[in-house]
Amino acid sequence: MTQKYLIKLTPHSYFFFGGERTFGDKANYLVKSNDFPQQTALLGLIRYQLLRNSDCFNMEKNRIISSKNADVSTLIGPNSFEVGNTFEFGKIKSLSPVFIARNQQGEVDYLFHANNEYQINEKKEETEFLEIGRMETPNEQFFHLEKYSAKFGLNTFYQSQQSSELVEPDKIFADRQQTGIRKNYKGETEDNAYYIQFFKRFQNSADRQYSFAFVLELDASVNHEILNQPKVVLGAEQCTFTMECSPFEEEFKDLIPDFHPSRNSDKVVLVSDAYVGEEDPLKFCDFAITDTVDFRFLKTSVDTTENYADMDRSLKTYAKKVTKSEKFTLYKKGSVFYTNDTKQLENLFKKDSFQNFQDLGYNQIKVITKRNNHENKQ
Repeated sequence: MTQKYLIKLTPHSYFFFGGERTFGDKANYLVKSNDFPQQTALLGLIRYQLLRNSDCFNMEKNRIISSKNADVSTLIGPNSFEVGNTFEFGKIKSLSPVFIARNQQGEVDYLFHANNEYQINEKKEETEFLEIGRMETPNEQFFHLEKYSAKFGLNTFYQSQQSSELVEPDKIFADRQQTGIRKNYKGETEDNAYYIQFFKRFQNSADRQYSFAFVLELDASVNHEILNQPKVVLGAEQCTFTMECSPFEEEFKDLIPDFHPSRNSDKVVLVSDAYVGEEDPLKFCDFAITDTVDFRFLKTSVDTTENYADMDRSLKTYAKKVTKSEKFTLYKKGSVFYTNDTKQLENLFKKDSFQNFQDLGYNQIKVITKRNNHENKQ
């Protein structure tokens, strides 16, 4: 048996979530935090919390007692995430995509990345939903976004589950800039050492209005109370969060808001980043609004890795034990695929060979049917 839980992570202050620009071997002068933690980071956080609250962990040395202890594999799985492998993480069965929990006057609402079909018309000072249109010639037809202006471009919004309200990112996130100096573990300044770093924080952070959230499925034998922690570390720079864990009965798919339907086409909206390997989802589409993101992760094994608390240092100290994956390309959440045969796209994103990505919180979609004829005439 399994049990679902809602995990909420509330930052104590600023936070920094790295990506390809901070994973890379080359130094970057401008280093910016992503808005959200990577799903593999959330998986690593849960694995570490299960470990440190078990008999397999030495709290004094902050490491597992024996990397060859079979109990460790039973608890958290034998290896870290790997593309192509099945999702085998012991007591951890699945994670949902991360989203935002917003607390307003004691009421909790959830915010999700909206479909990328909106632009802010600065002249009219309003947000416009862009319809897909069709132009025909005697020989072929073309699809386009009506009223789209390259001057204004497409804008990112977060959509409320409760009210379908659209919220701009700068109403949720704020930046903090600081200058950093790279040094090696001998305290020596490295080449190209100086850089500008941009941290993130939530607006109204003192009021704890916003938290990161995701749905976690665990084996029912796990005591979920061990995941209630006043201080956990997530992301780079040892950023700290309060972690709350509470039983949750709803399915993640039922939390996703109803995205705005289009007039002339059904569509598939990515609720999370999605991996399709060498497959081409565009061949099933009349038109698409897409972007991509690079994806890497750290590779470890319980047979060779004991220190799960400081993976960045382990990467430099134990290069043979902790390695970086190759780079993969994912379609970004918010991407929209227009088609009148949504089943083919559903089958692609939910393909059995991508099941481990689904269990990790990727390849989550929402199918939106076009507005009916009566609505179209209004």
